[in-house]
Amino acid sequence: CVPNAALYQTEPHLEICVSIHLIQLKIIYEVWLIVKQNISIICKIIFVLIFQVWYSKIYL
Repeated sequence: CVPNAALYQTEPHLEICVSIHLIQLKIIYEVWLIVKQNISIICKIIFVLIFQVWYSKIYL
Protein backbone atom coordinates (compact mmCIF):
# COMPACT_ATOMS: atom_id res chain seq x y z
CA CYS A 1 0.00 0.00 0.00
CA VAL A 2 1.43 3.36 -1.04
CA PRO A 3 0.36 6.36 1.05
CA ASN A 4 -0.98 8.81 -1.50
CA ALA A 5 -3.35 11.79 -1.42
CA ALA A 6 -5.45 10.19 -4.16
CA LEU A 7 -5.70 6.92 -2.20
CA TYR A 8 -6.88 8.68 0.95
CA GLN A 9 -9.74 10.25 -1.02
CA THR A 10 -10.95 6.80 -2.13
CA GLU A 11 -11.93 5.32 1.23
CA PRO A 12 -12.89 1.78 0.06
CA HIS A 13 -9.36 1.27 -1.29
CA LEU A 14 -7.89 2.47 2.01
CA GLU A 15 -10.10 0.05 3.96
CA ILE A 16 -8.89 -2.83 1.78
CA CYS A 17 -5.34 -1.59 2.38
CA VAL A 18 -5.79 -1.57 6.16
CA SER A 19 -7.49 -4.98 6.23
CA ILE A 20 -4.60 -6.54 4.25
CA HIS A 21 -2.11 -5.09 6.75
CA LEU A 22 -4.20 -6.39 9.68
CA ILE A 23 -4.30 -9.88 8.15
CA GLN A 24 -0.51 -9.82 7.72
CA LEU A 25 -0.06 -8.72 11.35
CA LYS A 26 -2.45 -11.43 12.54
CA ILE A 27 -0.49 -14.12 10.66
CA ILE A 28 2.83 -12.84 12.09
CA TYR A 29 1.32 -12.77 15.60
CA GLU A 30 -0.02 -16.34 15.29
CA VAL A 31 3.34 -17.61 14.00
CA TRP A 32 5.07 -15.84 16.91
CA LEU A 33 2.69 -17.48 19.40
CA ILE A 34 3.43 -20.93 17.95
CA VAL A 35 7.17 -20.26 18.12
CA LYS A 36 6.86 -18.94 21.69
CA GLN A 37 4.94 -22.04 22.80
CA ASN A 38 7.46 -24.40 21.18
CA ILE A 39 10.65 -22.44 21.85
CA SER A 40 12.11 -25.10 24.18
CA ILE A 41 11.50 -27.83 21.59
CA ILE A 42 13.02 -25.67 18.83
CA CYS A 43 16.06 -24.93 21.03
CA LYS A 44 16.54 -28.64 21.81
CA ILE A 45 16.38 -29.55 18.10
CA ILE A 46 18.93 -26.83 17.23
CA PHE A 47 21.19 -27.91 20.10
CA VAL A 48 21.05 -31.57 19.03
CA LEU A 49 21.83 -30.66 15.40
CA ILE A 50 24.79 -28.47 16.42
CA PHE A 51 26.05 -31.16 18.78
CA GLN A 52 25.84 -33.84 16.07
CA VAL A 53 27.77 -31.70 13.58
CA TRP A 54 30.40 -30.84 16.20
CA TYR A 55 30.65 -34.48 17.32
CA SER A 56 31.03 -35.79 13.78
CA LYS A 57 33.78 -33.22 12.97
CA ILE A 58 35.84 -34.28 15.98
CA TYR A 59 35.32 -38.05 16.03
CA LEU A 60 34.79 -39.00 12.37
